[in-house]
Amino acid sequence: MNARRLSLQVCVVLLCASWACGDAEKARPAVDPAQALKQKITNPVITGPLGEAFDQLRKLGGVKIEPDWLVLGSAGVGRDTPASVEASEATVAQLLDIMLARVSPKGYPLAWYLDKDVVRVTTQLRVLYRRYMRSRASPGDKGDARRPGPMPEALEFEDAPLSHVIDFFKEITGVNFSVNWRALKTAGAEKETPVTLKVQGISIARALDLVTDQLNAGRSKDDSVYWVVNEGVVVISTGATLNTNLSVRVYDVGDLLVIAPDFPGPRISLDVAGNTSTSNQTSQTNRTDKGLFDEERGGDNLRGGREPDRREQRTAMQNTLITAIKDSIGEDMWLPNGKGSITMLNGRLIISQTPLGFKLLERAARR
Repeated sequence: MNARRLSLQVCVVLLCASWACGDAEKARPAVDPAQALKQKITNPVITGPLGEAFDQLRKLGGVKIEPDWLVLGSAGVGRDTPASVEASEATVAQLLDIMLARVSPKGYPLAWYLDKDVVRVTTQLRVLYRRYMRSRASPGDKGDARRPGPMPEALEFEDAPLSHVIDFFKEITGVNFSVNWRALKTAGAEKETPVTLKVQGISIARALDLVTDQLNAGRSKDDSVYWVVNEGVVVISTGATLNTNLSVRVYDVGDLLVIAPDFPGPRISLDVAGNTSTSNQTSQTNRTDKGLFDEERGGDNLRGGREPDRREQRTAMQNTLITAIKDSIGEDMWLPNGKGSITMLNGRLIISQTPLGFKLLERAARR
């Protein structure tokens, strides 16, 4: 009887303790991810496969980190990629920057951005694509924000005429479509060309990509069919007709080109191959205390007297980013072979391209 009573008392105590812990968790204020990224860590040591390194950084900074492993894998980076960081003191953002700088394959720089309360890790091209899409949704975008949006849960066409498929998209989106049937005929696509498609859980934009991909099998870039959005109208035509007039778009990428602090003394060890080295080598990227979209720079006083080297590093990073963007759609789209051009001015990427060029850039960034 006494043993049963004691057991009951223990259960009551444990249950009360559980309730108390639950109340404490509810009462605990949520961590502000922006503040968590500014948090300075003393003597941080992060080492191991990249997947585990992200887990260690999560625990150190108390911030959610979600890598896009599918995109990172296409760039040659996986969960088992070796990565390590040691420093006397650094913010969570700086540690993340240094880690990404060291695991980035040549020509495929990685980056991160803050999405509400989650730090998402992907490629620089994907970050630029995200900014591009956000800029199109801005109030002053002359209607370009009316991109094809959500689609019914399931979509199925079985040898449906192309003109009927386009009419269906026009009806469910409420967006104007302009089809250059004369140009499409030169590419072998006519109003009666059959389209077969069975998909679910994707956007109309992706569905349109799949439709045009069916029309483009075995065709060159100029002879292929694309869709673009121009001032609120979905234009469907061939690459040759879309590769004409130039337009200019500007992207603020200064935060992607900030140099990471070179920590004084033999306190930093980073090696993609897994070998530890101690040196005063200059790291390749830097995170400001404010995070990805802020322009205020921090950490420059961690090591002085290196401005010439830092300028060289910044120039090299600019060239790497520009090269990656050019290579993503081919040199034939850029001067002197094509019409497009790309320059960097005061941390802003200035891209001059045709509608075809911007379409190819958009698709390359989404891959």
